[in-house]
Amino acid sequence: MSVSPDGRRVAAGPYSQLLVKQWDTDSGKELRRLETDLGGRFTTVNDVKYSPFVDGTLIATAKNQINMWDVNSGSKKLEIKYQDQEFVSVSYTQDQRRILSLDQGGVVRHWDKNTGALLL
Repeated sequence: MSVSPDGRRVAAGPYSQLLVKQWDTDSGKELRRLETDLGGRFTTVNDVKYSPFVDGTLIATAKNQINMWDVNSGSKKLEIKYQDQEFVSVSYTQDQRRILSLDQGGVVRHWDKNTGALLL
């Protein structure tokens, strides 16, 4: 679960569904669903993070791949896959230029937020 920087939205990945739902925190109304198809497996995302930008315009999700989504349109902006790794956590660097991932083996990787290129 993640709360947008402005506190107006919350996003979470429901158990057993490979999607992320967003809700309005004032009304409780569901705003959008972000869905990823990973072969119809019975699974859920491991982590969800709003970008640290003031308006929280992006959401990153982690599972067998990292996806970055536009919050308002629901369109997928970026998809990162790496050697059949399962990602357990995803975050943004303070300067907002990189995405950090943690995989099941305990390896932290740095990715370019715009291209998805592995940096470190």
